[in-house]
Amino acid sequence: MEKTPLAMRKQIALVGDTNAGKSTLFNLLLGQEVSIVSDVHGTTTDPVSKSMELIPYGPVTLVDTAGLGDDTELGKQRMEKTVRILDRVDLILYVMDASKPTACAVYFSKPFIIVYHKCELLPEGELQWLKEANPDSIFLSNYGQDGLEELKQRIIKELKKQERNDETWIGDLLPAESTVVLVTPIDGAAPKGRMILPQVQILRDCLDHDMKAFVTKENTLQDALNELEKVDLVITDSQVFGMVNEMVPKDIPLTSFSMLLARKKGDFQQYMESTKYFPKLKDGDKILVM
Repeated sequence: MEKTPLAMRKQIALVGDTNAGKSTLFNLLLGQEVSIVSDVHGTTTDPVSKSMELIPYGPVTLVDTAGLGDDTELGKQRMEKTVRILDRVDLILYVMDASKPTACAVYFSKPFIIVYHKCELLPEGELQWLKEANPDSIFLSNYGQDGLEELKQRIIKELKKQERNDETWIGDLLPAESTVVLVTPIDGAAPKGRMILPQVQILRDCLDHDMKAFVTKENTLQDALNELEKVDLVITDSQVFGMVNEMVPKDIPLTSFSMLLARKKGDFQQYMESTKYFPKLKDGDKILVM
């Protein structure tokens, strides 16, 4: 789990006013004391990120942000950092002190869950009214312990909604029974005793979609191509793309693990549009790669 790249993790930000209980919830979800918890306003000054395994979903990254509502000059700078973080996360947990609820969450453009914290401070009748008025929210009490498991399940549900095309790497490109050759160099940069994560995930994706997957190194690729009657796709590591391109017949599609990752996680159509400008480039031109 610790080796999972950040780009492969869903990112979850905890947002809310100062002293709403964000850092307490952050620590509870992690199961360890990472963020400082204090009654003093503005304890969390800079975003704190920590990776965790959200069972049974998988690896995610939690981000504890500085509290909103600080009108000082320094507070405004902290909130600017928070806003920038919200541009890149997949899910927002908007944490509110149940005794001081606000309506800011309705302005989020990203998927969010409203979490009412410190519910034990409310009279039973007032808490019941709050629950009836906000049936889609999560209510935590007993210092966050009560309702925590319900929140975890809700987070998993929301993240799974976002998966859509993320569920497959090549299952929508090839039919069942297709033959795929994976070229995976093994050198000093390769992790000892295992393959890198995208290679493993694509291999599993082939099996999930009833494809025949063959794994080989670049120096045995030619033999593999000669022995296989039919190859529908070759996927190679980028570092040997040129070499592999020379071996693979032009009628067999060729791509790389990096390209499939970009297609899965980025705006691949935009990447393809960018290639139209390659012929126009001149010596000395500057290229921004994002």
